[in-house]
Amino acid sequence: MKKVIDGNTAAATVAYKLSQVIPIYPITPSSPMAEYCDSQLSAKAKNVFGQLPTLVEMQSEGGAAGALHGALCSGAMSTTFTSSQGLLLMIPNLYKLAGEHLPCVLHVAARTLATHALSIFGDHSDVMATRQTGCILLSSTSVQEAYDMAVVAHSLTYSASLPVIHFFDGFRTSHELQKIELLKDDLTLHAMMPLKEIKKFKDQRMTSAAPYQKGTAQNPDVFFQNRELSTPAYTNAYEMAEKCMNDFYRVTGRKYMPFQLYGSSNPKNVIVSMGSSCETIREFLETEPELAKDVALLNVRLYRPFNYEKFADVLPASVEKVIVLDRTKECGARDPLFLDVCTALKARQNIKVLGGRYGLGGKDFTPSMVKAIVDNFKIEKDNFTVGINDDVSFSSLPLEDYQPKTKNFEMKFFGLGSDGTVSASKSTIKILGETLDKYVQGYFEYDSKKSGSLTRSHIRVSDNPIRSTYLVENPNIITINNFSFVHRYDCLKGLKQNGKVLINTFFSAEEVDKILPDIYKKTLKEKNAQLFVINAQKIAEEVGLGNKINIIMQTALFKVSQIIDFEEAKKQIDVYIEKTFAKKGSVVVEKNKKASALAVDKIEEVDISTFTMKDIKLSQKEIKDDFYQTIMKPIEQLDGDELPVSVFDKAGKIPQGTAEFEKRGFAAHLPKWISKNCIQCGQCIMSCPHNAIKAVLVKGETPEEIEFASAFGMNGCYYRIQVSPEDCTGCGVCASVCPSRNKALEMTMANEILDEEKKNYQVCKTLKTEKNTPFSTDLPKGLQFKDSYFGFSGACGGCGETPYIRLATTLFGEKMLIANATGCSSIYGGSYPSCPYLKDENGRGPAWANSLFEDNAEFGLGMKLGSRYGSNENQSVWIIGGDGWAYDIGYGGLDHILNGNENVNVLVLDTEVYSNTGGQASKSTPRGAMAKFANAGKQTKKKDLVALAIASKNCYVAQVSLGANMSQCIKAFKEAEAFNGPSLIVAYSPCTNHGCDMSKTSTEMRRVVECGYWSLLRYNPQEDNLSIDSVCDFDKYEDFINSESRFSALKELKGEEAEELLKQSKEDAKKRIETIKKFIKS
Repeated sequence: MKKVIDGNTAAATVAYKLSQVIPIYPITPSSPMAEYCDSQLSAKAKNVFGQLPTLVEMQSEGGAAGALHGALCSGAMSTTFTSSQGLLLMIPNLYKLAGEHLPCVLHVAARTLATHALSIFGDHSDVMATRQTGCILLSSTSVQEAYDMAVVAHSLTYSASLPVIHFFDGFRTSHELQKIELLKDDLTLHAMMPLKEIKKFKDQRMTSAAPYQKGTAQNPDVFFQNRELSTPAYTNAYEMAEKCMNDFYRVTGRKYMPFQLYGSSNPKNVIVSMGSSCETIREFLETEPELAKDVALLNVRLYRPFNYEKFADVLPASVEKVIVLDRTKECGARDPLFLDVCTALKARQNIKVLGGRYGLGGKDFTPSMVKAIVDNFKIEKDNFTVGINDDVSFSSLPLEDYQPKTKNFEMKFFGLGSDGTVSASKSTIKILGETLDKYVQGYFEYDSKKSGSLTRSHIRVSDNPIRSTYLVENPNIITINNFSFVHRYDCLKGLKQNGKVLINTFFSAEEVDKILPDIYKKTLKEKNAQLFVINAQKIAEEVGLGNKINIIMQTALFKVSQIIDFEEAKKQIDVYIEKTFAKKGSVVVEKNKKASALAVDKIEEVDISTFTMKDIKLSQKEIKDDFYQTIMKPIEQLDGDELPVSVFDKAGKIPQGTAEFEKRGFAAHLPKWISKNCIQCGQCIMSCPHNAIKAVLVKGETPEEIEFASAFGMNGCYYRIQVSPEDCTGCGVCASVCPSRNKALEMTMANEILDEEKKNYQVCKTLKTEKNTPFSTDLPKGLQFKDSYFGFSGACGGCGETPYIRLATTLFGEKMLIANATGCSSIYGGSYPSCPYLKDENGRGPAWANSLFEDNAEFGLGMKLGSRYGSNENQSVWIIGGDGWAYDIGYGGLDHILNGNENVNVLVLDTEVYSNTGGQASKSTPRGAMAKFANAGKQTKKKDLVALAIASKNCYVAQVSLGANMSQCIKAFKEAEAFNGPSLIVAYSPCTNHGCDMSKTSTEMRRVVECGYWSLLRYNPQEDNLSIDSVCDFDKYEDFINSESRFSALKELKGEEAEELLKQSKEDAKKRIETIKKFIKS
């Protein structure tokens, strides 16, 4: 049975079927494995033993590992999934699992560990940190292997009676889509398991019916001997792995070996590697028989235990040189796989062993790098790097221009994060894979930001298995889904001869010649390409889809490309629409179908023969800043891979305010200020998620070319709301929050006012503005004139978190130290090279740092303690993070500091889900809400963090919702900072995962308070009294619940069950208020 799936799904498909208990915790890029299991469980899918597994979300990866250990002791077949820092948190338990010979499988999407910076992308630094634990380490190279080795791993763990870490490259394999072969049914999978060994494991379970004790404390007289008793298990593990792989071969015909040789049968030279790099190396060996005639690849699948004798035996007698590739950097020593190979070959003195590093932090590993490695057999450079320009240690191998000799049909789609391009690309691959008798592959390139960043989808179709585990460089088809990219990037670079290009633009076919850069025209003509345009944005708006153009562009792609019969493609698109959008309701389904139908007749072909060169160049920013010119500019131009080692700071530091240089300019709509309607209240300034609009207050004369209004309450002064049009995301929050009956801000098509507003913005930047006003900064009216120290972040349009950070920095920015937990706020707050935290004209501003996810409270406390010894200044320390940190993984540290005496301020941005990892449930998620890991609606109530904090009677506590009462929110922030001790502010933060209108996040903030879902309060322990600052009407509760799809979708799926859950959710909200009221002094 063939199916198009990604590596995560491939592994999870097997794991779910062979498990009884599955403890989980979200971390990128492994979370989709746990999400798959949750979706299967909610669909009541059974494992191969006819049972429903138990899936439990823990508070951390350490918790998941502890639960795993306990479940195994009870005799339950168990598994879990993790990556990176999550795997490190499991290490103490891994020693226990291995030491007690407990069989289980950890499926790991291998990811970089945080060092000088965090990286969500793949390398082997996490799994290499576990090689000493005693777990078996089993590596997969591809999506097919992720499935196959998952079967082997679950068989091997019981055969060897040892835990197995089955790993594959994060993103490159975990998120790559391929058409793979699955086992035909559960009976086949069941039959491949060692049932006698499974029974033996279960017979040894802990039970009061046959009690025994383990985990005791041993003294020096016996510990050593007892420890050595485990040796035979590791000695026999290789043969057991070999047997499991041979058993798999007999059933499937797919041959695997612990150490497997590919290429020349009598090689002089051998490359040793693990993971997805092996696919690229194999492709090179197969397509370049002359260049690689004496070269072979040795793919290491079983890395631990490493059988030195078997490794040496696999190498033919003809071998003279070996190059070992490690995808990790071991500081202070040679890299681990290299050291193992050297040990294995110490008896074969005739073989020269060289080593090198590649692919750290997800760096693409390409055929040109393989060629450089092959060439290095002649050069014999040792301890090298490949894929970078190391101008400090001079370790890098030189790269040549090289074109792969594959025969794939390739496509590349340029999209904007959150516009649906990646989702449509995945759907396209599945349609192609299920319609054509061909192999397909899809890979998706994006940075850490959730939305507003460039995404690139890479798709391949071939008659042969696709081993191209690298990005598409020479596409047959290119689509550009956001026209702003045309002037920023050379998107047509690498286009194949006679290729096709599809662009989403509001320019017609006749107008394109006037606006297209010359480099595009030149490429189109040289490649004899066809160019098509469609105004997808207009269609999306006509049918009510906002900025979601994915279905429109997907339909246009199939119409233009003719890869498959268009009518068949159209049917498949409709099936995809129904399947994907069913949770959002029938209205959304019909809107998408209508958009797809309209797209067919709106595609225009452009006659490129009429093009004339008009000296239109790609846009260049005139920014005289060393950091921008040296680092940011190349990264913006997609040339970051070319940056040399020497330009970076070894500790990963960057200057403040670099986000201001980005000027992404992708908004489809911009706010237009209508002065006569403006009451100058400042609410739009407070609510803007990106600090993209400012109140400009000047005294005396104003520029004639720009409209100003007389400033209310300040004679001789003039007022204006000015947007930074290239920083605005077009979310519309400012317009929706405007309290004027006739709105003072009107969302207008960007192309109509962009040029004018760019000029206005530049003029306003030169004006001397008034900062001192008679208005109180306790209100938005007065606060709007204070400069914020936070702006232009990469947060999602309409983000509910960022206005709180803007508020905090506006009030205290010149003296702030910020400890930021890993999560959304650390990603939009610190994605290299973009820093949204600003300095003032005196060079002062917030100093910001991120340590880890789990230790942020302790990290912030350390900052406070350390700051005493730096200067006499009183630093305002703010500990910022989301609910995943505060309610779950970091709660222990948070509880500790809230019950201490140090003067630190904690800001919890409560989105009620793990927003950064994709919307998984946290303990903040309310009962009845749908989220990942709670696919059938969360069954437990929301944790009452505020009540727990107040109960300590030690810390200042506030609960706020900015859009509900801005003055209460400002007051809470000021009181928290002024309180001499620990302070906690829990801030309601609407999120895209809520399924609400993100242009109306301020409205959502108000509605949650009005209906009683969220109350506003302040508690000062010095007075031991609580102030409830809101009034609720529970009659409005159902209206609120029905307006957000995280709740309403459950009703469509679960009916009466959902109604009961949501009724309990309302009771939970009432009880929260009743609990809080108990703290009010009578």
